[in-house]
Amino acid sequence: MANGRLRYVLWEEPKVPDLVAEVLSEKTWRRDLTVKSALYQERIMGTRGAAPGGA
Repeated sequence: MANGRLRYVLWEEPKVPDLVAEVLSEKTWRRDLTVKSALYQERIMGTRGAAPGGA
């Protein structure tokens, strides 16, 4: 990363980016689309219990 960090944790940043793209791997794509999506919603949007991709 440009600032010398090895990771970027969205919920630790003062402002989330306007766009986030994640590259899925062949081995973990199912987990990335379900578990990670729910984690991002909970941590960033504060929507605990919301279905991934839902309102």
